[in-house]
Amino acid sequence: MKEPINIGLDLGSLGWRAAYVADGQVMTIPAGNNGEAALPWLRCELDPSSRLGVCFPGLKNHIGMDTSSRERGEPDPAAWARQRFAALRRQVEHHAGRPPGQLVIAVPALYSTARRAALRDLALATGFANVHLLSDSIAAAIGHSHERAAPTTALVYSMGYAGFEIGLIRAVKGRYRAIAYDGASSPCGAIFDEILIHSCLQALLQVGLWSPDVPLTPDQWRHLQQTAQRLKEKLSDAETPALNFDITTRGRRHVLKRFLHRGSFEQAIATLIDPTLDRAQGVLEEAHLEISDVDTLVLVGGSTSIGLVQRMVAERFGRAPTLSDDTLIVRGAARFAAQFEALSTTPSFLASADAAGEAAIPALPVVNVPLSDQASEEAGERPGAASDDANRTGVHHDAEIVLTLDLSRNAPAASQTAARVVEPSMAVMQADRQRLFQALHRLLAGGDTDRARVFLEELIREAQELLAAASQPSSSIGKSVQRVLQRAYSLLKTNRYQQAIEYSHMAYQYDPENPAVFQQMIDIHCRAAMAHSSIEGYPKSMEWLMCAYSHDRTNSDLHDRIAQRHFSHARQLTNRQQYQEALDALKECLNFDPLHEEAQKLQHDLASHVEEP
Repeated sequence: MKEPINIGLDLGSLGWRAAYVADGQVMTIPAGNNGEAALPWLRCELDPSSRLGVCFPGLKNHIGMDTSSRERGEPDPAAWARQRFAALRRQVEHHAGRPPGQLVIAVPALYSTARRAALRDLALATGFANVHLLSDSIAAAIGHSHERAAPTTALVYSMGYAGFEIGLIRAVKGRYRAIAYDGASSPCGAIFDEILIHSCLQALLQVGLWSPDVPLTPDQWRHLQQTAQRLKEKLSDAETPALNFDITTRGRRHVLKRFLHRGSFEQAIATLIDPTLDRAQGVLEEAHLEISDVDTLVLVGGSTSIGLVQRMVAERFGRAPTLSDDTLIVRGAARFAAQFEALSTTPSFLASADAAGEAAIPALPVVNVPLSDQASEEAGERPGAASDDANRTGVHHDAEIVLTLDLSRNAPAASQTAARVVEPSMAVMQADRQRLFQALHRLLAGGDTDRARVFLEELIREAQELLAAASQPSSSIGKSVQRVLQRAYSLLKTNRYQQAIEYSHMAYQYDPENPAVFQQMIDIHCRAAMAHSSIEGYPKSMEWLMCAYSHDRTNSDLHDRIAQRHFSHARQLTNRQQYQEALDALKECLNFDPLHEEAQKLQHDLASHVEEP
C-alpha cells in the first residue's frame, strides 16, 4: 500500500485550495468535477443591520453553530462540509496517486472553538488520519518565509471575504510563534460587495425599474451578490468597468448601461480601511516594536488586491508591502502538514484567538458609490432614463458585466422576503454572546477594568432600552421590524443620524403597509433633522425632512417641522449678518407655514437690510 500523504487546506469563504509537498515542492490540487463545484458556498439570510436587509455569510461559518438549516430548506453546514472533505479525498488520490494522511486546515484566528471542534470532527469522519488547525496568519508566514534561514518577523495584513486579520509572527529555525494578533469580522469583501449591490439597486431605483417595496427572492439576491463580486474584481484591472442591466418588469425588457469609476469606489471605502491600519499599528505597539523591526510586510486575501488597500498600507508604514498570490496560505499549510511534528505553533495563540472579541471595532460608516452613465469620471453623473438600446452611450469602456433580473413576478409584499430568506439561528446568537463575555472576562483578568466597565455600562443601557421596549403592550409591528426601528432610535441617541435614516427606510421596506411603521419612519427623519441644527447641518437636515415630505405631503406636523427648520436657519444667518440668505430661508419657511408669526416679524425686520433690486 502506498504511503499516505499529508495535505494542507486553505478553507475560504468562497472556495478551497489544497496542496501537498512532494520532493520539496508544493503541489496544488485542482478542484475536481465530482459534483462539489455545484455546492453553494454562501447563504442568503435576513440581516436588519445591513442596509440591504440581507447578508451572505459563508457556510463554513455555520459549521458547529447551526442546527436548524435543514428544516428551513437551506444547505446543512455539516453535510456540506462532509461533501467538501469527501471530494478533497478523491482529488488527493487522483492527483497525488496516494491516499490522504493527516490534514492541516488554515482558518481565521477568529474562528470560534465550537467551529474548530466541529470542523475537525467532520474531517476525521471522512477518513483523514488526524486533523490540525492553523491560523491564516501563521500559514501565510510559513508560506512566505520557509526558505529563509535567518530569524524573521512578519506583519501579516489579511483581508478576505468574511473579515480582516493582522498577525505579527516570529520565525526562528523553522518554528513559528504569534507575537501579537488583532482582527474582526469587518470591514471585508462582503462589506464591499454590499456597497456595490446597494449601488446597483440605487441605479435601478433612479430609473424606475425597481423600488424598495418590491422584494427580491434569495436567488435574485445571490445573483446580485455574484455580480457585485465580479464588478469589484474588474476594478483591479479596469478603470471604469461597465455594467449592463438587463431587467424585465411587467413583461417588458429594459436594458441600460452604467459605469463604476474606480476613484469613486476607492474614495468610499477609504474610511473603512483606515481603522484597520490603526489596529495594525496597535499590534506593533502591543509587541513594543516599530515597523523598522519588521522584516516583511505581507498582504493576504482577495480584498488586498484592491489598489487602494495596497497604497494605504504603504503610506501608513512607509514601505511597500509584499502582495501575496492566492496560494500563499495553502502553501504554508502544506509545508506545515509535511513537517508539523518539527514545527511549534504556540497553542495559547490559537486559544486566545478563538475568543478574540470584535466589540472594539467602531460601527462602519454608511458609504455610497453611485454608478455613472458616463465612462469618463470627469463627466460626472447625468440622470437618465432606461433605454431599450444596450449601446445607447456609444462610449468605449474597459470591461463589461451583465446583470439579468426578471422582476415580473415579484409582488410588492415585504413578507415574501421574510418568509424565504433564512433568519440567524439562536445557536449563532448564543455563540456571539459567549464570545462577547469571553472578551470581557479577558479584559477583567488583564486588569483593564476601565474599558470593561465602560463597555458593560453601554451594554446595560442598550439592554434596558430593549427590555423597556419589550415590556410595552404588543403592537401590530412584527418583531423583526421592531428590532430595526429600535436600532434606528438607538443610532439617533449616538448622533449617527444618517444610519438611523437608513434603518428607518429598511423598516418601512419590510412592512410598507403598516401605518405605525410609516409614522415611526417619519418621526426618525424629523428627529434627525431637528437634531442637526447647525448652519452647516442645514442642507442635510432639509434633505431628511424633504425625504419625509415626499412620503407624506399632507402631514401638518411635518409641515410645521419643515417651516421651523427653515426659520431656525434664517435666524442663524441673521446673526451672521447674511441677510439675503436669511430672507430666502424665511420665504421657504412661510411657504410651509404662512401664519408663522416669528418668521413674518423677522422678514419685516430684515427688509430694511436688503436693497430691493
